[in-house]
Amino acid sequence: GGVLLASFIAFTAGLNGLDNAVIPIVTAFWNLVDVVVNVVNTIIALLTGDFDAALEYWDEAVESSIEFFKNLWEGIVGFFEGIVDTIIGWLSVLTGTSK
Repeated sequence: GGVLLASFIAFTAGLNGLDNAVIPIVTAFWNLVDVVVNVVNTIIALLTGDFDAALEYWDEAVESSIEFFKNLWEGIVGFFEGIVDTIIGWLSVLTGTSK
């Protein structure tokens, strides 16, 4: 029973780490799509002579690119935290201790 419980703890730690990595990375790629859309809108606004809208689209593109890198970083950190949590979980299973 104890080994099963420890295995379950290790498994859930791995899933939590995966969850911590996947959600920020998916969000980062949505931010990247937003950057591309806003840059295209900026170009269109410049070509039509709407400089105020171009500036607004450009500002949104910059904000989205910052969010992209922040979320990408959170995903990378979450991935490695998941690996560490999984290793700790495996070690607790092997040693017969719980976290």
